[in-house]
Amino acid sequence: MYMKIVIYVLTGIAVVIAVTFLFLVYRLQINKETPAATETPIVEETETDIAKRILVGQLETSQMTPEEKNRAEESARQQIDDDARLYEMAVAAGTVIPDSIWQFNWLREVYNHTDEAGLAAYIASLGLTEEEYRALVKRRLMVATFIETKAAARVTDNDVRTYYEALPTDERDDFALMEIDIRENLQAKALADVRQELLAQ
Repeated sequence: MYMKIVIYVLTGIAVVIAVTFLFLVYRLQINKETPAATETPIVEETETDIAKRILVGQLETSQMTPEEKNRAEESARQQIDDDARLYEMAVAAGTVIPDSIWQFNWLREVYNHTDEAGLAAYIASLGLTEEEYRALVKRRLMVATFIETKAAARVTDNDVRTYYEALPTDERDDFALMEIDIRENLQAKALADVRQELLAQ
C-alpha cells in the first residue's frame, strides 16, 4: 500500500514537471514568433537622408518663428533632393573628379575643422564613419563639377568686357583690376542658371 502511494506521488510530480516544461516551451515559441511590441525596426539612412539630417541640423533657427523654421527646414530638404537629382545626372554624364581637385577639397574639409582631429570629432558627432562622410563630400563635389563644366562656356571674355562697359562711369575702375571680380559674378550667375535649367528638365 505504501509503495502505491509513493508511486502515485512520484507520478503526479512527473506530470506536473512535464506540463510545466511543455508550457515553458510553448511560451518560448510564441515569443520567438511575435517580436516585442517595444522593438523598433532599424531603418537604414540613405546618403540623401544623411545629407538632409546634417543640413537641417546646421540651420540656425533659434531666432525664427515656428513658421520660419518650417520653411527653412523644408527649403533645406528640397535643396538636398535637388542635389540628389543632379548627382544622378552627373553620374549618367560620366562626370569625373580629378584626384588633385578631390585632394584639395578634402584638405579644405580638414582646414574648416582646424585639423584632422577636429574633422574626426565632427564626423563622429554626426554619427558617421569617415568613409560615409567622404562619400557625401564626393557627391557634393561631383554635382559642383558637373554644373561648373556645363556653365564654363557661358562666360566669355566678350561678356566680361560688355559687363564692364555697361557700368556707370563712376563705378568703373581700371579694367584689369575689375576683370576677375566681374568674371566671378558672371560665373556665379551662370552656375545658378545652369542648376535651374537642369532641375527644370
